[in-house]
This record gives sequence, structure tokens and C-alpha cells, in this order.
Amino acid sequence: MQYYFQLQLGTHVKTVALVSRYTDPNQELLRLSHGTLYSSYYLGTSALQVIDVSRIKTVVAMVEHQRPEEYKEINMGERKAMFLVEKMGLGFTQEEESQENSDEDE
Repeated sequence: MQYYFQLQLGTHVKTVALVSRYTDPNQELLRLSHGTLYSSYYLGTSALQVIDVSRIKTVVAMVEHQRPEEYKEINMGERKAMFLVEKMGLGFTQEEESQENSDEDE
């Protein structure tokens, strides 16, 4: 997700989003990780797409990751790989809340 904006279409206002696009996940890494590592490549600014906000189901983070040498053997190449993270930061929030509750009990 790059940003949201609104378009004036005659008398109608439409809310849309500019989103980044990525390749499909590397199937070999997905298989080796038992379906947990969705590793893709960013398709660049030429592949940005405007979509209606009603099409957005969830927002995820795509985080750069380093690949061990053996990844090169499964067609990962030299480009910067990105992996999908759902609920980025949620673990920290839950841990902080748990710590706050413990402090209040004392």
C-alpha cells in the first residue's frame, strides 16, 4: 500500500489505493518451509496499481530478507527478496500489554 486517495468522477467520489505488486512466492521455498515463507520480488514502480479500496482484504508488510547461499540453487537469483509478514508488530503489542498488566498487579 503506497497511499489512499479519492477521485472525483462526475458527481461521484471514489476512494482508491495505490498498491505495490510482487511476484508470486517462490514455490520451492514455500514447500521447504512447509508453507510459512512467502518469498517474492518487488515488481517496481512501473507495476504500481490503483485499486478500489473495497478490494482490500488485508494489509501485510513485505520485509527484505537475506538469502543463504543455498537459496541461489532454487532459482532465487541475485535480486532483493522480500517476505510477507502478517500482523507486523502484533507480538510486541501483546507482550507489552501483558507486561503492563503484570506491573499493575504488583
